Amino acid sequence: MILQKKEAEAKGLATPSPARAIARRESDFALDRPKRAKHEPPPKDLLDKNQKRKVKLNNSLKYCAGVLKDLMSKKYRDINHPFLQAVDWQALGLLDYPNV
Repeated sequence: MILQKKEAEAKGLATPSPARAIARRESDFALDRPKRAKHEPPPKDLLDKNQKRKVKLNNSLKYCAGVLKDLMSKKYRDINHPFLQAVDWQALGLLDYPNV
């Protein structure tokens, strides 16, 4: 009899111990509890209004972005001040300005 148990254990055919069988039966009672609500994850293709989309720029666009950032700095304020203020196109009589 002991030899048969050892052979069964060696083959992976051992019978479960009574403690494990009781634990399985106790877990069946947990099925009566209410299940959690399922929440679908947000879609990845839509962005929040506050989220910024990261765009990879090629080298020429990176260079242009660096030049623009440098031109808008305080270092060049004597030449960039006209571009930092909004254009009053109605006062200037530029009626097609929003369409350009």
